[in-house]
Amino acid sequence: DSLKFASPAVGPRTNVGSLVTSGQTIYALMPKGQVHELFGTAKSPVRITRGVQAMSGQYLVLVNNDKNRVGRVAGPGEVRFETTVTLSSQSVPSDESDDKKAEPVPGRISWSEHMTFDDVRGMAAFAGDVEFGSAAAVASFRELHLRWFDRWLKGVDNGAEDDPPLRIFVMGGGTGERTSAGRLMHGGRWREEKEWPLARACPTKYYLHEDGSLADTPPEAGESHTTYRYEPARPVPSIGGNVSSLRDRAELPPGVADPGVMPASGPDILLAGGFDQHEGPRIFGCEPPYFPLGSRPDVLVFQTTPLADDVEVTGPISVRLWASSTAVDTDFTAKLIDVYPPSRSYPNGYSLNLTDSIMRLRYRNGPELAEFLEPGQVAEVVITLYPTSNLFAKGHRIRLDVSSSNFPRFDVNPNTGEPIGRDRRRRAADNTVYHDEERPSHVVLPILPAVQ
Repeated sequence: DSLKFASPAVGPRTNVGSLVTSGQTIYALMPKGQVHELFGTAKSPVRITRGVQAMSGQYLVLVNNDKNRVGRVAGPGEVRFETTVTLSSQSVPSDESDDKKAEPVPGRISWSEHMTFDDVRGMAAFAGDVEFGSAAAVASFRELHLRWFDRWLKGVDNGAEDDPPLRIFVMGGGTGERTSAGRLMHGGRWREEKEWPLARACPTKYYLHEDGSLADTPPEAGESHTTYRYEPARPVPSIGGNVSSLRDRAELPPGVADPGVMPASGPDILLAGGFDQHEGPRIFGCEPPYFPLGSRPDVLVFQTTPLADDVEVTGPISVRLWASSTAVDTDFTAKLIDVYPPSRSYPNGYSLNLTDSIMRLRYRNGPELAEFLEPGQVAEVVITLYPTSNLFAKGHRIRLDVSSSNFPRFDVNPNTGEPIGRDRRRRAADNTVYHDEERPSHVVLPILPAVQ
């Protein structure tokens, strides 16, 4: 699922005259934003005679002979396929002027009047390691935005006022198999709604129990808690999430001294989107041997039994914990996960992250008031997760992970109470989550009634 250049690109930039593997057709992002196409099936390596100016990590359109896919430059001399795309026929500008058009010629670069870099980004139907199906792709974010702004800023009579006030994408319902691109087919569909949050959603409490279960029945134990040690020097690594990008900078090309003039084109520090919650070599902060994230002693896992029916969760989500710490200040994190059962594609199952968040204990009573906690004092902590919409399929499990770090998604709390960003020390803390009759820690899920 990757295409290697016949000769590596120089530095992070794919340069004029780069060679591509024979038997491939390449579409390249040009400086003015057009998408250019190199036609034909070459029997020997084809030389690009006009420069490909795609920086490492940016998107360009790349097509092999049997499957059209959008790719990105993953590093010098390497392109990774991302998703499937349908392209229109193109024409070739002459060497003298881009205004002169000719018929497609094998081995020449043509240009597209119908597709720009923004359009390519809009067609993505995946996030991270998860595919959502062809219906998920938005044809053009530019046209979507333009229609709305034309109506409300320019007064164009285009019918935008009659559009439904809300369109949401409900994830889930896919085959659960591994696609040809190596991703989980989670599936999903767009749905029109009238309000947010949805009036028909029923806020349902799922309680944490001492045996690691997550159930809609409250705990009855008189005294029950779980304690783990949080080491700021060894935080829980972030595996995907609702982020845009976080990248390191690549080595500067010869002659460039100011990194400010170069985009952040190095390796990804934090991968965006959905991923199996399993450590691996491409996850920042992970070291071999790689294990499931839930096997760490500082990650508390609570999950339901396999679901007897499909369950849709759509809307805001909150986690209410009763917790204590041996430190004056620490963090508590929560992550909602859709757990796939073992299958032919994924023999160990697949734990898909959906939404997460964090609460710094000193701000448990509001961001305006920093209050440290007496060591051992039990406090009520509310963690507001980002809203989501997901169909947990029959046979899946709903899982909640609780910990005290999620790095580099969130900064690490040193547990010392020092001013944020100016800490000079770190200390380990024993953090405790309570799940008994008087302190029933739980997550509130907005569950939609089953459609008969």
